[in-house]
Amino acid sequence: MGRLFFTALLLLCFASAALAHPTDGATPNEPHDNYGTEAFGLRPECNVNDLTFTVPFPDPASLSNPELYIIAGATDPATGKQFEPWFKDIYRLVSALNGNNGSIPGQLDESLVRSAAGNPGSVSQQWVDKFRSPLTGEFPRLDATSFSPGDVYIRPLTSYEMDHISAKHSEYDKIWNQNVRTQPGTGQTMQSELIGDVYYIRVYGWNDVLIEMICFASTS
Repeated sequence: MGRLFFTALLLLCFASAALAHPTDGATPNEPHDNYGTEAFGLRPECNVNDLTFTVPFPDPASLSNPELYIIAGATDPATGKQFEPWFKDIYRLVSALNGNNGSIPGQLDESLVRSAAGNPGSVSQQWVDKFRSPLTGEFPRLDATSFSPGDVYIRPLTSYEMDHISAKHSEYDKIWNQNVRTQPGTGQTMQSELIGDVYYIRVYGWNDVLIEMICFASTS
């Protein structure tokens, strides 16, 4: 009996430690007013290949604090420090890894996270740990095409997928295909807003897809 109790206590301690995250104790920000309604996100007609867009997302009132942080960011009540939505941090990290290596790993780990920094040895453990899943405390999978709590599916869009989505959604048609300007003095054209690759990201909560989003670097 004593040995069983001790084993259970160890498992409980390990489970508690696994949930540690730099945002523990921070207050989740309020999600966008339209989150949880059909007015937020892309419509299912934009679905293409294995990219899905499901509406509506869960009712924000049903989400845990870590899930709210994933979609809306958080604020440290003691210092006022702002944490970006976790899905945006993951997108930026993956974009850097893909730019450096020409591929996206199936699973994050500490060495990969550090490799995305200009000077890997100079980054703090807290900076590394913010890329752990706020739900599980583990580094997330990035290739989770099916539901897996705390994990992610993220990859660049192909030209075909961009064309499909832009044909269904006027905002992306404007950004990707129409908003091209001529550089003064050269006569050459340049993309006025879009910089780099366009990514799709899907993040899973405890019970549902929390967000399916198109992400890209922009000057606007």
